[in-house]
Amino acid sequence: MTTAAETKRLSSSLRARTAEESLSIVPQLARARGVSRVVDTTWLDRIGIPVFASIRPDAQSLCVNAGKGFTPAEAKIGAYMEAIEFSFAEEGRNAVPWRLVKPGDILDSFQARIAFTEFCAQLDKEVHDDDDIAVCRADEILSQLGEVLVPAELVYAPFEANPGVRLYGCSTNGLASGNNLIEATVHGLAEVMERDVHAFQIIGDKSVLVGREELTPKLLEMFERIEVAGLSCYLRYVPNRFGMAFFSAYVLEPDELNPIAIAGGHGFHPVREIAAVRALAEAVQSRLTNIHGGRDDLMRHVKLEGDLGVEAMRAAVRERQAQVADATGVVNFSSIPDVDVPSIDAALECLYGALRKEGLVHVARVVLTEPDYPFQVVRIIVPGAESFTHGSQRVGPRLLEAFSTHE
Repeated sequence: MTTAAETKRLSSSLRARTAEESLSIVPQLARARGVSRVVDTTWLDRIGIPVFASIRPDAQSLCVNAGKGFTPAEAKIGAYMEAIEFSFAEEGRNAVPWRLVKPGDILDSFQARIAFTEFCAQLDKEVHDDDDIAVCRADEILSQLGEVLVPAELVYAPFEANPGVRLYGCSTNGLASGNNLIEATVHGLAEVMERDVHAFQIIGDKSVLVGREELTPKLLEMFERIEVAGLSCYLRYVPNRFGMAFFSAYVLEPDELNPIAIAGGHGFHPVREIAAVRALAEAVQSRLTNIHGGRDDLMRHVKLEGDLGVEAMRAAVRERQAQVADATGVVNFSSIPDVDVPSIDAALECLYGALRKEGLVHVARVVLTEPDYPFQVVRIIVPGAESFTHGSQRVGPRLLEAFSTHE
């Protein structure tokens, strides 16, 4: 339990330690997880909002992770912790075993209260009663079902050793760390809910531009840094089923053919300023990740230009920029949902309440670290929560219903 007095409010999160306190203990732990160095990449761009990158040469997936924040300390600890999270998500490098079962065994572990489709398989995948599914044990912590079974594909990233049916692809949705277990759970759950909102946004964008008149000083400073650099910045609020603050932020270059003509980020949190800071910082981080070239999986612009041709690419970027800047129905920042959460525990209860209102009543938590590890890393899985992206087209019952009703 983390009380209000023990909770530290950072610019983009609620923590049990300050960023500086976490930084005092993390370097040695990171080295043991294969992190060779963490570097300040802020100077590679002209904005000045801090972004750090961590390098893990022996990674099974990404060798470069990033951290963002309003302050250098927040960005630096973020880079360290994301690398540690990814290292624990790798199969064979955590405290969690797997085994093969039938789909019915998974449903039985949830006392037949869920449908298998709620794990949201990819569109072209099917599951049959006699299939073998690799699973891990998890604790169901919302409805208090105790131990349940969840697909190991949703726990490990990557899971190349998987001998069972492959249904979900590789994803890190719900992978999170914290100074303690509750803190890690809050961050993992908020990410799952953020991805759920974003999935519905993809099939029907209902976002509205946020006016600047009532932005907080911190947010105004971030806007100013971006615009002084000769870039345009837009913050859009997305009304959502959870009734909480979800923002999409965009940083635009004046040149439509610039490889980073549009950089975007998202943020979801009970506290609206935290959600907005996260969205803006992630958009800046997205630019820098493309600039330093450490993640070639994000370098799509050049390929698209080659596929479409210069003029078609220019037209597509202009259309998207117009959508981002659309000022129809501008909303004031003060009218966006904002919850007073005095502690990390209160934040968790707030998220639980929002899930229940949407009919999502199960939260499975897999703890990837040993109990005595100084930080805790978890994977959070919410049956029924959507995780659709253009790259990994996973669809569950709620999104299918929205498709059919054009919600």
